[in-house]
Amino acid sequence: MLMTHVPVHQSSSLPLQGKRILVVEDNPMNQLLMVALLEQLGCIAYVAAHGKIALQQLANHPIDLILMDCHMPEMDGFATTREIRAREQQQRQTMCPIIALTATVLAQDKDDCLTAGMNDFLAKPVHVQALQTILTRWLISDCVHKLTAPDSTAATVLENDDAEVCLDEAYLAKLRGDMGGRGITWLIELFLGELPRYVAEIEQAIARQDADALYQTAHRLKGSAANVGARRLINICLELEALSHQPPITPAATLIAVHLIQERKRLKNALEKLKDV
Repeated sequence: MLMTHVPVHQSSSLPLQGKRILVVEDNPMNQLLMVALLEQLGCIAYVAAHGKIALQQLANHPIDLILMDCHMPEMDGFATTREIRAREQQQRQTMCPIIALTATVLAQDKDDCLTAGMNDFLAKPVHVQALQTILTRWLISDCVHKLTAPDSTAATVLENDDAEVCLDEAYLAKLRGDMGGRGITWLIELFLGELPRYVAEIEQAIARQDADALYQTAHRLKGSAANVGARRLINICLELEALSHQPPITPAATLIAVHLIQERKRLKNALEKLKDV
């Protein structure tokens, strides 16, 4: 679908003004954040929740660049990219730059993305400066045909800090600046609104011993948590992801779920204090 929000900046002096970007991402919160950042740069944003919808969008709209999440239901980013490249070759079309959106930029992740036909990488959570850098590299730079490593600013590394550190407030302060006059209250409210559903789905997956559902839900929650700098919640999700690969789901998952419920309460209190005045 086309996101019809009016871009925050309308100046024709913006180098990326009017560039048509397709965001292929299944997480609604990530979708809204990416659209908001693209609007800051004057871009026109289209959104697809998975690869099958992305292929439909490409058939219906001229697209300058694709931001592609790797792990999605229905059709993931790797399969989607391979299909796009096959169609481009069959129809003798110019290759559309495809940028992988990924929570990690490990060597194996890079190999998988490049093998599928992606051109570059952008680590989540995404900052407006990192997004602008990579869009400029592939849409404006004279070297658009040269594959380069991702810019060092593309990743905000959420390290395993002290267990008492609930939020990355420096990241949130930067995000508030990236959003300009829009602020971040909308993003906090969206996250807090989604959080109870994620927690309930994780509890249900553990109760059913459904390893796949546990992994998928923990993975989506991890992406949303990164958008608000929820460090400790990210670590909890990483533990749940790891346990989902060890069926039957161990009692440890139940214990971690208890920590998740506690963290939900702490996060709500902490984020409420950081809403825009």
